[in-house]
Amino acid sequence: MFKKKCIAIAIGYMALFGIFVLMKLNLDIKAIFVSYTTRIVPKDLMPQMPGTTIGFVQELNNRRRKTIKEFCAGSEVPALNETITRWSNMEVNSRPRIFYSDSMKLIVCDTPRCGTNRWRNLMLIMDGHLPGYEAGPDDNFGMSKKNNFVWSKFNPKTESQTNDFGDKLHNYYKIMITREPLQRLVSAYREKLETNANGFYSGISKKIHSAVNPDSPSGLATFEEFIDYILSTKRRIELDPHWKPFSELCDPCNINYDYIAKTETLHDDSQVITGNIGISRDRIHNSTEYGRLQDGKSELYRKYYLVLDIKKRDAIFKYYKDQYDMFGYDYPDFISTGEFSKLG
Repeated sequence: MFKKKCIAIAIGYMALFGIFVLMKLNLDIKAIFVSYTTRIVPKDLMPQMPGTTIGFVQELNNRRRKTIKEFCAGSEVPALNETITRWSNMEVNSRPRIFYSDSMKLIVCDTPRCGTNRWRNLMLIMDGHLPGYEAGPDDNFGMSKKNNFVWSKFNPKTESQTNDFGDKLHNYYKIMITREPLQRLVSAYREKLETNANGFYSGISKKIHSAVNPDSPSGLATFEEFIDYILSTKRRIELDPHWKPFSELCDPCNINYDYIAKTETLHDDSQVITGNIGISRDRIHNSTEYGRLQDGKSELYRKYYLVLDIKKRDAIFKYYKDQYDMFGYDYPDFISTGEFSKLG
């Protein structure tokens, strides 16, 4: 009897010890998860996780919009019609790259290499310019420029059209999409300049190569030549849209965008946006496509920059640094840790 009692007591202690171990393990797992989400993965770039709520995503957008307002606080925002008049005195390619849909009451700033093709395509379909199918990228842009591009439809030098455009800017739901700035450069280079796949841009690639290295044989631009070409361009507004900074494409200091989406979180962002404009997310979002952005792209894009010397890496980062600050991206880890070690 005594022996059985001792065994029972031992089993009880073992059970208590087991519960303690499980509780400790659970706490450790939670600690690891908290550490992961707060230190390793920037909160603003977290991919969708089970349990992500609409409220959490909306709060991210509020933080992004607040960051832009704080960045732009140094300059007083003029009246909307004054801004439109200022745009009218600029070359069309220097004005905000705005597409709109009357049927959806939606405005999208087109930021190439960030996933805006699908939005332009949806506008064409919803406004009756496409019979329910997807156009290829070239057809998409050509048709969108004809039917949905603001500057193809409005003459901002006339008062009535300025007022009409101002009403749309004030009342339509406005979105823009960003992407990690230097990663976007690699995407643009690989897609447009690295090969002869695109006839128009392969011509630009050869011109960049000749301009940077005039004494070398003709050929396509290397990535380093591409970077040198960008660094030699003093007025960023003159850059091609595929590598022009977001602030030059969308003028977010003068357009109060309702939603600032990011390519890295578009799975969640699109759910909120489509809910706000009253369409199904299936009309715009391909989770597989955007999921691929998380698979190996970060390491791939770093390899392009690591072939550059540290001074050139710092220089190209400094060229786009305001985009990191304005849109809340962490600085890349391949720049010098001296001058750029602190955020902000």
